[in-house]
Amino acid sequence: MKSGIIISTLLSSVLAISSLQAANLTVIIDNVDIKRGGNMRVGLFSPQEKFLSNKPFQGQEKVVKTKKLTFIFKNIPAGQYAITSFQDINGNKKIDTNFFGMPVEPYSVSGKPRWGKPEFKPASFLIGSENKTITLQYD
Repeated sequence: MKSGIIISTLLSSVLAISSLQAANLTVIIDNVDIKRGGNMRVGLFSPQEKFLSNKPFQGQEKVVKTKKLTFIFKNIPAGQYAITSFQDINGNKKIDTNFFGMPVEPYSVSGKPRWGKPEFKPASFLIGSENKTITLQYD
């Protein structure tokens, strides 16, 4: 009986601590080309998901109506994440590429910009118990 109470107490403590480690993530997409229209699609990836896949940890989509769009991801557990976004101009729910595999729709990735295909580690950032804001700038 005593061990059941101790285990129950420990489990409750772990659950309480993990819920305290959740935070909100605000993603601001700035300088969107409203003339091209379409939808802005944003994906939040953690190390468990295949980065740049169609299956992010969480995803959101908004119609492009303004040059600045804000997305809020709520109750994100503490950990390492990366953001991808693209302006889905033709509404086919994927980023279109040319013959060489280069994107032809506007896109952005969190982290330091670099040449070549984006990778999770350079694009990643940490989320702890504090709310966080990430801004992605479109050119």
